[in-house]
Amino acid sequence: AESLQDVPIAVTALTGAELAARNITDVTLLSFATPGLQVGRSGSDARPNIRGINTEAIGANSDPRIAFYIDDIYQSRTSQALVGFVDLERVEVQKGPQGTLYGRNSFGGNIALYSAAPKPDFGAGASLIYGNYNRLRAEGFVNVPLSQGIAVRFAGLYEQQDGYVE
Repeated sequence: AESLQDVPIAVTALTGAELAARNITDVTLLSFATPGLQVGRSGSDARPNIRGINTEAIGANSDPRIAFYIDDIYQSRTSQALVGFVDLERVEVQKGPQGTLYGRNSFGGNIALYSAAPKPDFGAGASLIYGNYNRLRAEGFVNVPLSQGIAVRFAGLYEQQDGYVE
């Protein structure tokens, strides 16, 4: 991690606390906190657009123009970008071509999610959201130190919502 003032690219970084305060629970809601980013959907696939560069081809044999990473692991299908956010340390939206650092499929930029790492102190937390169309979102985490320098962190998410059409 380093100061965004020292990074020579356009990056929007949001901490886990900022995501929770703004009720950003998935990639489609990042548009409200990130200038130059729009995220649409086509069925079960995300269609991100950064500064006018978008992913049109969403077939199984197509590669996206906006790369999506979870803990520095590339997610090759656009449907993988629609996973709900749970226990994140931060989210980074890196604008512009990122091929030098991230390789192909990052022509328009990257969306990178970073999970919260285990901490040396015990901790736990939970949240519950209930909304329109019987939306229910329950998430929680438990951080357990095992010994000096070793800890584990468990996180879980349950999300369900009724349809808009009967």
